[in-house]
Amino acid sequence: MRPDNKTTAGRLKKRFNVITVIMIAAMAGIAISLFLINLVNGRSYAQATMNRSRSVVSISARRGNILDRNNILLASSTMEYKLILDAPVLLTEGRNYLDITPAMIEKCFGIARDEVIQKAYDNPESRYIVLKTGLTYNDVRQFNEIRQKTSAEIREFLGLSKEEAPGIVQVKGAWLEEGYRRNYTYGTFASSVLGFTANGVGQYGIEKYYDDELNGTDGEKYSYLNDNNLVESTYREAQDGDTIQLTIDYNIESIVEKHMMEMLEESGAKTVAVTIQKADTGEFLAMADSGWFDPNNPRDLSVRYSPEEVEYIHDDDKRTNEVLSENWDNYCISYSYEPGSTFKAFTVAAGLEEGIIDEDDYFFCDGSVPMRDYIIHCAQIDGHGEISLTDALSESCNMAMMDIAEAEGIDVFSKYQAKFGFGPLTDIDLPNELNSKSLMRGRESLTDIDLATYSFGQGFNVTMVQMSSAFCSLINGGTYYKPFVVKGIYNAGGEQIKSTSRTVVSRPVSRETCDFIKQALRHTVTEGTGTLAAVPGYITAGKTGTAQKGKRNEDMWVASFIGFAPYADPEVVCYVVIDEPASGGDGSSEYACELFSRIMSEVLPYLNAEPASMDYDPTGKGSPDPYEENEQTEEDGEDTEDGEDEDDTDEDEDNTDEDEEEPDEYNDDSEDYQEDDDTYWEDDQEDYWEDDQDGYWEDDGYDYEYEDVYTQEDYYSGDYDYGAYEDEPVYEEEQWW
Repeated sequence: MRPDNKTTAGRLKKRFNVITVIMIAAMAGIAISLFLINLVNGRSYAQATMNRSRSVVSISARRGNILDRNNILLASSTMEYKLILDAPVLLTEGRNYLDITPAMIEKCFGIARDEVIQKAYDNPESRYIVLKTGLTYNDVRQFNEIRQKTSAEIREFLGLSKEEAPGIVQVKGAWLEEGYRRNYTYGTFASSVLGFTANGVGQYGIEKYYDDELNGTDGEKYSYLNDNNLVESTYREAQDGDTIQLTIDYNIESIVEKHMMEMLEESGAKTVAVTIQKADTGEFLAMADSGWFDPNNPRDLSVRYSPEEVEYIHDDDKRTNEVLSENWDNYCISYSYEPGSTFKAFTVAAGLEEGIIDEDDYFFCDGSVPMRDYIIHCAQIDGHGEISLTDALSESCNMAMMDIAEAEGIDVFSKYQAKFGFGPLTDIDLPNELNSKSLMRGRESLTDIDLATYSFGQGFNVTMVQMSSAFCSLINGGTYYKPFVVKGIYNAGGEQIKSTSRTVVSRPVSRETCDFIKQALRHTVTEGTGTLAAVPGYITAGKTGTAQKGKRNEDMWVASFIGFAPYADPEVVCYVVIDEPASGGDGSSEYACELFSRIMSEVLPYLNAEPASMDYDPTGKGSPDPYEENEQTEEDGEDTEDGEDEDDTDEDEDNTDEDEEEPDEYNDDSEDYQEDDDTYWEDDQEDYWEDDQDGYWEDDGYDYEYEDVYTQEDYYSGDYDYGAYEDEPVYEEEQWW
């Protein structure tokens, strides 16, 4: 019996409906699943898809240059290239890239063809295999030119026939990445100031301190596949770094380094360091130490040590790191030592400024003084006898300094240590400045023995930048300027975006005090302990220093000389430190004096400094010393009073008139003084210490008279918490100007 057509059609329709429902349900399930997947993981899948269809390549910013004050290029960044292998492209099936590109690399860069192929097979999914770095423009020029050629030209270059390389011949699967290499034009020159870079990041020196300004901002190249499956690219341009102009003078720094290295060999010292600072601004014209290195290859010890020494150093990793760190540190800011007798000028200045001593005072030195269980000696073992204040400085008498410090007392002495900037950081624009405040006792913990030894520069530590900056204020009329080594900053377009000028920190002493200190320091060079520091043709002045290191029974010394020139109008301060000379003791300061003289004999003519304006002795003592002139005038006056005959008296008077016509350099005219003060107040730096010291050292034009306001226990303690007082300072009504 045949089935009813109507029944069959109904069954088919029913089945069709069931299948349709199932398909709709399945599609709905798929749609729901896709919706849920997109909702939960859609962003990551989309990103993955985009990553496969686009690439991002970093465009390196060019690190800024470093120039000396006269725009001499000291550090720059030159373009270099990396040869990169793109394995997935190189291994593309149906292409001849694997035959052409490795052969091209071998011929242009000397990397074996088989080695290139093996690296691709070892890393088949890597698009960034570094084959070679440090390539210059000349190294890559041929590769860049040939890969742009036609198939026939590429075959000819590689020596291949059309049968060996059929079809279209292209160099694919390798590319060049641009970058920059830091280059230091003069090798070891000023290395402790410049520092160096590692992987584009500043390490030590200017490179570290101004890393953000020098670095710039990298750009990016975005490449992606468009709707037509073609590669398109967009760019975000790199912003090159700023250029840093230093206060360092290439010629002065070169003079310093030349003589410094000679003295290192002559003295057999562990370290020799020298700074030259402008007295009226605080900027450094030179800063060098003998721990030099080549910033182009900072880990290379062969520039300083013999092959045997290098081998010994590298035998131990800890020793290697210690030596490298010592080389890279800037001795002038990162190391401290006892200043020795160079500090005596500050002890005297404090006493004069407070009216505790007078310029005409005399002291008695018998060579030693007992204090508790100690005997403190003078440099002159058998004593100086009766000695004037000027001679106490020029002859470096310890006993006189102890008498002065005792008269000042702990409060006054400690106050002036702080006013001259000893202890806290100077805030110079270089990294790793040593904070020496923990290496000197504060007011609360200072003992009478400490006060005695501190008076002649032993028992506490300073850094070179502290001493030099403080000394500038002793001889420039009494103004302390913040030290700095960067003159200006310029953007990549050459526009100046920052200019550094002198910044007044404080005015620790008056011009009158400075004038006496200058006179006494001049006498140090003409008649005292610093005669070897004389510079032929110029009138110079300064102070010697010798201090022991380590235990007092160890024969280790730091010898130094700090001086200035020209005498009349000080332009520069030169500070020489010789750490652990082979022959120590008090005589070791002779090395420092000689080095000062050699350096300044070249620096002063270079600066067109004012030479001696009168006839001068070729030994370098220069024109008649003002101290000697004063003594001569007094003697002439005494002769007249004693009743010389009229003719002699008239003649003496005529001579006296001539003598009293002092050269301009010795005059302290009120106009010059007023001009200096105007400049001082125009700088508008009265609040420099305000944040740290609550106005205690604030230069607001008042003399401060403190009446039991030292109420915080930590004040002048090891913590050096300035300005923590319960009461406000009591101001004198009369203003110093």
